[in-house]
Amino acid sequence: MKFTFSAIALLAFSTLCSSSATYAADKEPVKIIEIKLETVNYPKEVLAGGGNKTLEKDWYQIEVKFSTNEELTEELQVKIFMEGIDFMKEDDFVTLVCEQTFINVPEGKEHYAYAYLSPGSALRYGGKKGKDVKDSNVHVDILVNGRSAAQLDFKKGSEDNWHSSGLQVPSVLVPLTDSPFWLSLVRKVNQSKPKN
Repeated sequence: MKFTFSAIALLAFSTLCSSSATYAADKEPVKIIEIKLETVNYPKEVLAGGGNKTLEKDWYQIEVKFSTNEELTEELQVKIFMEGIDFMKEDDFVTLVCEQTFINVPEGKEHYAYAYLSPGSALRYGGKKGKDVKDSNVHVDILVNGRSAAQLDFKKGSEDNWHSSGLQVPSVLVPLTDSPFWLSLVRKVNQSKPKN
């Protein structure tokens, strides 16, 4: 009788352990909730002084909202890819690339990453003098501690890996910290890893 009870208890304990281990393995460390692409005006802090009138056109902002399920994620990298047409190179298809890394990201449902396209770059890479930027596709990859954790395309039904088919152009699409919008949104983003 004692042996039967011990065997049943051991079986129940092992089932419980395996189901909790399965749950932990199935739990997504990161989930991309939403991608937005919209025009934005300069924040009030920037408009206070005079400026170059030709640069006062709209900027384009990509906002990535995501959640994290780990108590603390040591390093989280967000890669943003935006399709473009380079009219200075005979309308070649290009992919504008922006990468940013956040450190010590706590668990939460409202984390954000931002990337920006300046008015001048929108004219060059937006097709038809920048008018097609709002129709561009955007792809987001999130890596946790160097491993792929989440991916999403702005447009549903996009061709797989479209973002890796064209010439990749870095430094045109800039992260929040390199934009004039940094001070107005600093309270919405996690600490960025310093660039070496």
